[in-house]
Amino acid sequence: VKTQDRVIRRQFTVRTGQPYNAAAILKTQEQIYQLGFFDRVDVAPLKPIDPDPDEPVDLLVSVHERPTGSVQLGAGYGTIFGRGPTVNVGYQEINLWGTGRPLRLDVNLSQLLNEGLNLTQPQLSGQLSIREPYLLGHDLIGEAGLNFQRQTLLTGPTAGLYYQTFGPTVAVSRQFSPALLGTLRYAWDRTDYLQSYTPAEVAQQGGSTSRIDSIVTPSFTYDTRSDLLDPRWGSRSDVGVDLALPVLGGSLLYMRPHADLARYIPLPRKMVLAVGANLGYIQPIWPTKTVPDDVLFQVGVNNILRGYSSLTENGQLGPILGIGHVELRAPLWGAFGGVVFVDAGNAWPNPRSVSWRSALVTAGLGARYETPVGPLRLDYGFHVWPQLGTSGWNGLSFGIGQAF
Repeated sequence: VKTQDRVIRRQFTVRTGQPYNAAAILKTQEQIYQLGFFDRVDVAPLKPIDPDPDEPVDLLVSVHERPTGSVQLGAGYGTIFGRGPTVNVGYQEINLWGTGRPLRLDVNLSQLLNEGLNLTQPQLSGQLSIREPYLLGHDLIGEAGLNFQRQTLLTGPTAGLYYQTFGPTVAVSRQFSPALLGTLRYAWDRTDYLQSYTPAEVAQQGGSTSRIDSIVTPSFTYDTRSDLLDPRWGSRSDVGVDLALPVLGGSLLYMRPHADLARYIPLPRKMVLAVGANLGYIQPIWPTKTVPDDVLFQVGVNNILRGYSSLTENGQLGPILGIGHVELRAPLWGAFGGVVFVDAGNAWPNPRSVSWRSALVTAGLGARYETPVGPLRLDYGFHVWPQLGTSGWNGLSFGIGQAF
C-alpha cells in the first residue's frame, strides 16, 4: 500500500533465471522482514512446483505493512554540563513516503545551572537527518542533516543571547565488511556570538563575532561488539581526522585526528572487563595560529571522566587529549547489575605539558538495570587524584547504555 516495489525488490537474494533454491527464498523473506516495515512477510511459489526441472517457478511475495513512525518523549535531570532539568522530543519515520529512507528529528531543551560561573543557561538544540541506505545502488549509504543550537544566559551582567550555531551535514559511507565501515563527512556550521562575547574572544576570532567552520572528516569504524548498548564481548575502534578548511567561508584551518577505542573481555560468572581510551590532537595550520575554546577537547563534557561534572569543576580543555577507562561489570540479581570503574586522563595545552602526573584520576561505583532498550546506568565518581573532593550531585552521572 505504501512501500514502493523497488524497496522490496532490492532485498531479493534470488534473480530471474537462477535455479530454484529454497534456502535463498527463505533468506529473501528474512531480509524483507528485517527492513522493519512489515509485521508479516511470506515468499512462496505461486503454485505447486512442476516436477519438470525446466519449468519456471513463479514467486509470490506477500507483505503486510505496519506503522513505521514513532514519537519519543523524555525528561530528566542533567549533571554533565551543569545541574538542571532537560526535556527531549523526538520523531522517527523509518520508511519515509514508502522509499525506505529513515528520517529523524530530535529537539532538546535544558535549563542548567553552571555553579562555577553562577550562571543559568537555557539551551535549545535540534537535529534533523535523513538517510539513503542504497545510494547509487547497494554499495553506498548517503546521509544529510541539519543541526541547530542556541544558548542564552538568564543571570549575570551579560544576560541575553550567548551564541547560536546552525548548519548542514552530508556524509557518504560504505560497508567494506560486516565489521568495517568507512565514512566521508562534510559539515558546514555558522556560529554567532552575541552579548557575552568578550573583547579577548573577539580578538581571537580576528575581530569578528561570528565564525564559519567548514570541516571534512574521513573516518573508519571497526565494530565487532556483541551488542550496541550492552556489549559482552568484541571491540570497537573509531578513528578519524577532522580537516577544517578555508573553503565556503571557513574561518579556520587546522587538523584534528582523534580515536575512540574500546574492548570487552568476557569473564567467569557472566562478568565483563571493559577497557577503553579517547585520544586526540589539534594542530593549527598557518595562517590559523590558535583555535577557539569550543574547538578544543574538553574533559568532563565531551569526554567521559566520571566525577567531574563540568569544566568549572577543575576540568580541563586543550588541543591534546588522553583519557583511559577500566570498568568491571557484574550481574547482581535478576535485571540488576553493578560496576566498579577507574577513569584517568586530561586535556593538555601543549606537548611539553603532557604527563600522567598531571592526569585527573577518578574511581567509583555504578548500578545497572536491564531494559528492552539497554541498561539504565547510574554512576558516582570520586576524585582520587588530585583529591579535590566531590560535592553532592557533581559526581553523579546517569543515562541509557553503558558509559563506553
